[in-house]
Amino acid sequence: MIIKRKFSLVGWSPTFGRILYRSPGDHKDTINLDIVFIDTKYINAPTQFELESIKEVTQLDEGMNFLSNNKIAALEQDLKVFELSTKTQKFYIVASFISMFENKLELLELPFEKDKTSIKSYKPIDTKGL
Repeated sequence: MIIKRKFSLVGWSPTFGRILYRSPGDHKDTINLDIVFIDTKYINAPTQFELESIKEVTQLDEGMNFLSNNKIAALEQDLKVFELSTKTQKFYIVASFISMFENKLELLELPFEKDKTSIKSYKPIDTKGL
């Protein structure tokens, strides 16, 4: 999925392994774009980056040496490997699930802290085609 927006790490919940990256709205895009990883087991990504695209990796290659000791374990546990690409680099996150939402929350306002009625204002983005 092609995205082409700047993202920052704005939330992390170790209890549920939730990682939240947010691309805040600006003069072009007034709506935030959130990417949430659930049940995260491994993260190899900076706190800020200019994301070009994101995809689920189905074939692990030798360049993914961070998984060398855990390749079989990651696949057996139904974990997924997500590749986040910038213009010059690739980063990887191993998690069970990814979710993407558009919203109008404040920059550091976390969706994990919102009540159920405000979550309804989120517009989910289909991630099945990653």
